[in-house]
Amino acid sequence: MSNYDLSAYPLFRSVIDGQDGRQKPKRCFVISPIDDTNADVRQHADTLWKYVIQPALLDTDYAPHRIEPLDGAGMVGQPAIDALLDDDLVIAVLSYRNANVFYAAALAQASARPLILMIAEGQDLSFDPRGAKVLTYSLDTDSVFSAVNVTRLQTTICEIEGANAPIQQGFRPGAAALNGGGASGATVFERSPQFAYDQR
Repeated sequence: MSNYDLSAYPLFRSVIDGQDGRQKPKRCFVISPIDDTNADVRQHADTLWKYVIQPALLDTDYAPHRIEPLDGAGMVGQPAIDALLDDDLVIAVLSYRNANVFYAAALAQASARPLILMIAEGQDLSFDPRGAKVLTYSLDTDSVFSAVNVTRLQTTICEIEGANAPIQQGFRPGAAALNGGGASGATVFERSPQFAYDQR
C-alpha cells in the first residue's frame, strides 16, 4: 500500500484514513436523511457521506460533521440549530424528501449560510432554491469509483469561495434575527379595543 500516492485518491483516502488529521479552520454541517424510517434511505445517506461528501472536503479547509441519530439531540435539536447558525458551510441532502432536512435547509437559508443543496439524479427539487447552489449526483458504481461526484462537489465549493460568488442573503436582508437574544426591529402591538384592525 505504501507504493500508492493516496493524496491522488481522495475517495480511498477518506475510506482508509478518515480525516486527514489536521485541524481545519472552517466547519461544514451536513444535513441528510440519516434519521429516516426507511433503511434504504439511511443507507443512501451514509453512502453519500462516506463516498462523496467526506472525500470532497478532505483537501479543503472544511471539517465536515453531521448529527448522528444516536446522539439523542434530534435532527433539528439545539446542536443542529447552532451548526446551522454558526458553521461556515451547510450541505443539505434533499433526496427522498425528508421533512427534517427541508426544515433545516430553510433555517440555513434564513440565516444566510452558504448552502449547497444535493439531490439524486432523477429526483425533483420541487421548490425554488432561492440562489442556493444545487448539485445533482448519482451513486451508481461508475459514478462512485470515478469520483465524478467528488469533483462536482469540490467545484461547487470552490465556486462558493470564489471572488465572483454572490453574497448570501437571508430571506429578508437587513432583518434582525429571531434568536430571542438580539434586539428585534419589530414592534408588537397588543390587541386593543381602541383601534380598529386597519388602524393597528
